[in-house]
Amino acid sequence: MCLLRIRQVVRKAIALQLSLEPPTFYITATNTDESTCNDNDATITTSVIGGQAEYTYYLEGPITTTVGPTSDVSYTFTALTPGTYTTYVVDDRECTSNEVMLSISDKTTDFSISLSVTEVSCLVLMMDP
Repeated sequence: MCLLRIRQVVRKAIALQLSLEPPTFYITATNTDESTCNDNDATITTSVIGGQAEYTYYLEGPITTTVGPTSDVSYTFTALTPGTYTTYVVDDRECTSNEVMLSISDKTTDFSISLSVTEVSCLVLMMDP
């Protein structure tokens, strides 16, 4: 949440109309899953729209980390394990972006088993003793 502090000093009766719109500041985020089972090579890329540089990038989940401050408008968290993560950014004015929640899937190996059944026939020879 951004805080805007206005100090007003009134010495005479002055009419003042002030209209403020909050700056546009939000993030988008995308992820890649593990390439193969237990590689822990998944990524989350967080991109900033608006706000005021310097940015601090936050990632919370099975792996929690903070990066910044940096003027970069995009950051990729790497070497992530499967699980649910939340990412957000705080800018130089201490405004906090929206949060984005992403899930990284555990890559499992698909395999199949093929069974082949062959009928066996037995030839029984009976002999008279």
